[in-house]
Amino acid sequence: MNVAGKWIQDFAIKPAFPDAESYLKHHNAKAVYKAFDKGDFPPDWTVNKKDAAAEFAYDTATASAYVYLPASRGDGKIPGVYLHISAGEEGEMNTAYEPVMDRLNLIYISPRGTSNFQPMLRRVRLAVDALNSVRALHQVDPARITIGGGSGGGHIAMLVHAMFPDFFMGSVSHAAQSYLPVPNSCGHFPGLETRDLKSGILKDHKWCVISGSKDFNYAEILETSKQWSINKMNYQFIDVPDMAHSNAPPDFLEEALKWIGL
Repeated sequence: MNVAGKWIQDFAIKPAFPDAESYLKHHNAKAVYKAFDKGDFPPDWTVNKKDAAAEFAYDTATASAYVYLPASRGDGKIPGVYLHISAGEEGEMNTAYEPVMDRLNLIYISPRGTSNFQPMLRRVRLAVDALNSVRALHQVDPARITIGGGSGGGHIAMLVHAMFPDFFMGSVSHAAQSYLPVPNSCGHFPGLETRDLKSGILKDHKWCVISGSKDFNYAEILETSKQWSINKMNYQFIDVPDMAHSNAPPDFLEEALKWIGL
């Protein structure tokens, strides 16, 4: 159903580009792809294999996403996008976020097939292709696009942001810390160094993490937040009272999106 204020539950995802090389225009994207192809990632990341071509592929005949078209879209203003990466295989139809999408005039997108059990490169490509598939059919403000995700999806959201800074203005990780690259460890950004996350167009981009005291990642998030601050990143931690390991409550997601500039 293609009506403002309604959900499209099986929005078809199509490839954004004809081949892998066409996705790798930014040096960050190229570096990450190369790192996965060489096997330069932690050995405990067992879902990833040393075969970037296979990992980057998915079944293009069946790929789909949840898409919400905001009610505010009917007023003639061009909407932005909030793209949400799930840690589960089915994507997430976050109906609680409808009022936020309506108030901020954002199209919500959540692709299927992005679970923590999928190779990271596949999750990356599904995110990019879901965004571009929506943009192919709906007018979108290119200056108002951000990406987020819950738990492992939050790690992927920040990685996608780093790889494709021309597409996004910021990222939001729900209940998941992301480790910056340090000597002898890539953190959550294979192939990149911390300077790659704050140079060029990324210099003015924003990174946000949302968590709370009942999240089992909470203590670690507080520690990693210090590293983001020490490295002078445009970083914000939003501390939600009693938030568990879950997606952020709507009001706090709205706070994060407004801080990013949506």
